[in-house]
Amino acid sequence: MATFQSGFAVQQVGQAVAIQVNRAMISPDALEGFGQTLDSLIATSEEPRIIVDLAGVEFLPTAMLGHLIAASTKLRRKDCRLRLVGVNEHIKGVLHVTKVRENFDIFETQDDAVTSFGKGADEG
Repeated sequence: MATFQSGFAVQQVGQAVAIQVNRAMISPDALEGFGQTLDSLIATSEEPRIIVDLAGVEFLPTAMLGHLIAASTKLRRKDCRLRLVGVNEHIKGVLHVTKVRENFDIFETQDDAVTSFGKGADEG
């Protein structure tokens, strides 16, 4: 069952947690809640398995990018990686230009991202 917040929904998907982001994420309150949710998921698990679905996002707000980078850093300290799905060409370009693309595993579908957690080593 999904938990809906302003701008995103959190749902357990197998052994992972998926955060589905939508266009309402532009508001400062939604962005703050998104960052807090990521922090909480990372802090409360020894081996967090987090997927962020950006299919509903046309352009990546700077604050959201900051939250994704911070989450990636915290996950690396736990030998984990953040999975992204639904990444459009614009967002891929932003990740490339800001030189943070290598911080994320990007998958075409949520199922592919969930399956990747069962491979043992983080790959993508």
